[in-house]
Amino acid sequence: MPESSQMKEGDIVTVFGGWGCGICTYCKSGDKQLCK
Repeated sequence: MPESSQMKEGDIVTVFGGWGCGICTYCKSGDKQLCK
């Protein structure tokens, strides 16, 4: 981890995988995190 990071080893984090169905209204508008 870069020294400039505010995180440290052992911190709990959340990661968005970046996938979606590609066909729902949310995905089509670029909001894959809201995919239904």
